[in-house]
Amino acid sequence: MPEGECAEHRQQHADAAYAVPARAGAADPQSSGGKETESLEVITVGEAGCAQVRVLHWTAGRPAELTGDQTRYSYDNLTGSSGLELDGDGNIISMEEYYPYGGTAVLTARSQTGADYKTVRYSGKERDATGLYYYGYRYYQPWAGRWLGADRRGRRTG
Repeated sequence: MPEGECAEHRQQHADAAYAVPARAGAADPQSSGGKETESLEVITVGEAGCAQVRVLHWTAGRPAELTGDQTRYSYDNLTGSSGLELDGDGNIISMEEYYPYGGTAVLTARSQTGADYKTVRYSGKERDATGLYYYGYRYYQPWAGRWLGADRRGRRTG
């Protein structure tokens, strides 16, 4: 896959919701023992800090409010946070502003369903179903303005 492009397979079961990394077009469903209610493949082109394109493709359980696959254009602000999201026709899907430490200050969307599928948010990171942002080695809690765990490298001076 070219640099700056990634794919993700997102599944939601009656008793769990999770996302697993996958190759574009070759995402394998995984079972949690519950009934599968939704299966979503997400392809992202671009990087945080610039415009990104995300294609949402449902293989099962697409919401009735959405017709077909979705193409979303995400435009970032100076801090790399996704502030504006447009559809393929240039219509606004959602606009979001953030508090200094990552909590959502204002979120306006065309529909609740459209807002539910916005995952790239503060500092260009994806917010998972738990409300946490993953920064490589640690999870960030925007409502507390703190990291979930200590830095594994320990304290450093300088």
